[in-house]
Amino acid sequence: MSSNDALPLRVAIDLSFDHLMNERDIAKLIKQVQRSYAINRRAFHPLQLYLTSFGGESEKCLAKSGTGYKNWDVHIKTQNLSDVFPNDEIVYLTSDSPNVLNTIDVSKVLVIGGLVDHNHHKGLCFELAVKQGFGHAQLPIAEYIKLSSRKVLTVNQVYEILVQYTETNDWKTAFSNVIPSRKLGTAKTSKNDEIGNRNKLQDNSLFTNDDNLFTNDNNSIDNGNVS
Repeated sequence: MSSNDALPLRVAIDLSFDHLMNERDIAKLIKQVQRSYAINRRAFHPLQLYLTSFGGESEKCLAKSGTGYKNWDVHIKTQNLSDVFPNDEIVYLTSDSPNVLNTIDVSKVLVIGGLVDHNHHKGLCFELAVKQGFGHAQLPIAEYIKLSSRKVLTVNQVYEILVQYTETNDWKTAFSNVIPSRKLGTAKTSKNDEIGNRNKLQDNSLFTNDDNLFTNDNNSIDNGNVS
């Protein structure tokens, strides 16, 4: 995103899973990609949105949508993740990870798996991250809110949560603003509630380069279409 208000934080949607989806699910995925782009355009401070492994059926589907994606202010890459970013900068978001993303390191690339799988490929993205030597983490949903049922978030929901967090510096607010209220159970107290409202994007403490980026937590909540 070339906007003067854009943040340097990179978020990539990994589109390398076309072969695991049927035509209908690819169409659903492309709708989610379109929504992610729209969310980014509306954001006060857009993120650096990347589409990696772009090609094949996903490209054909997006071309048919008539959205003029070639004019999008997005980083579109035909190469796969490891050809676009150094492995040590990649953090794959997957609910199967034992790591919890407590804060955001702007030097990292957060990756959302572009896969509508209806849990047919559970654990796939975690296995991919481990095999490729990528970092991995799950969103800290269980630490801030209680869900009334198991929830698998869509690509655009995960993307919007990240945008909301960068704008509020509050995970609880981000989750509550994106996850439908019917899915929420009894709310938990946000850690940020205990210390009051923090500054938003003008506060450089929003991001960290601290090595203590993650904590271990066995609570697993799905935070992506991919498993």
